[in-house]
Amino acid sequence: MFRPRPKRARRSRYSVSYRLTRSFPAAVAAALLLAVIVGATLTYKRFDDFVTATTGRHINPIGEVVQAVEPSPGTIAYKLKHGQQVNILLLGMGGYENDAPYLTDSIMAVSIDPTSNRVMMASIPRDLVVHMNLQSTTSRVWVNKINAAYEVPYTNIICCVDSKYSGPNGGGYAAEHEVSKVTGITFDRYIAVDFVAFRDMVNALGGVDICLSTNLDD
Repeated sequence: MFRPRPKRARRSRYSVSYRLTRSFPAAVAAALLLAVIVGATLTYKRFDDFVTATTGRHINPIGEVVQAVEPSPGTIAYKLKHGQQVNILLLGMGGYENDAPYLTDSIMAVSIDPTSNRVMMASIPRDLVVHMNLQSTTSRVWVNKINAAYEVPYTNIICCVDSKYSGPNGGGYAAEHEVSKVTGITFDRYIAVDFVAFRDMVNALGGVDICLSTNLDD
């Protein structure tokens, strides 16, 4: 007996339309995500090129975030976070408006103990005589008061000291070196302030009114 072949079932147009409709938002979302990634990459590349051209170094945002969360060993932030003592040398000088602009007439050693939350300060006599040896290859000694250490990069002995003491921070490093010999303290940083900075700080606060009962002749 002849039996007609069954007709092939036709694909439902509704099903096709449904699948297309359901997949369209996902495709749009993927395209938008790709556009955002590409745009962010190009923006980062341009910004990195700009930073490299102006500063000479590449930016590393991931590394900087990691460093912010966990500072590098030896830094003040690392020491404070891990309960280690921090030592800072404070230097006060007259500045360019003074006859002796680089003599640090105020010298203070500051120690910060994050464990006990205590700060200890010790004043170093400015007229303390020291024997400065700032050249590692010779035993040449420069005898002077300790307040002259910061002045080293600006004097004629600059030719006879190590390069560490002749750069922009040479005076601070020289002061650290000499105060360390006297106190036995190893300093993490130094802070140098002159009268100009002090005046600007007072002005930023709106000034300070002082009432004197007698005349002052300065």
